[in-house]
Amino acid sequence: MKIELLADHPEAIPVIARWHWAEWGHYNPEGSFGLVLEKLSQRVHRERIPFAYLALQKEIPMGTASLVELDMDTRKDLSPWLAGVYVDPAFRNRGVGSALVQKVCEKAEQLRFDELFLYTNTAYDLYKKLGWFAIEQEQYRGRLVSIMKYTF
Repeated sequence: MKIELLADHPEAIPVIARWHWAEWGHYNPEGSFGLVLEKLSQRVHRERIPFAYLALQKEIPMGTASLVELDMDTRKDLSPWLAGVYVDPAFRNRGVGSALVQKVCEKAEQLRFDELFLYTNTAYDLYKKLGWFAIEQEQYRGRLVSIMKYTF
């Protein structure tokens, strides 16, 4: 497995957009596949946010993770956010997600961020194992989510 910036693999943007739309599209009634594609197309920076990483196995996309300025429209007071962490089901339980999160955190530290945030309703234990801690829970788009923080 190799993990590289999405900026180096823009051809993977439609694949990632399909993953994100299938996984989370139904949580945003105002959203569309086109909007997901547009947002991902903006995550191609190398030295500033937003950026994304792509995990690859022999050029086959395995998963992705991003760092964005804002991921919860109800929490504009928190920034930046680890977002869009997704691993294709065929590659899950192999450490791909953990490696992607670690890579985003390393880059965020290089960019001199002191802390990162995320929200999850399914992967709390994974993030806790990676050093994140819960700061609160709230209802967001019809589900209870944990807002978590990572401090460098």
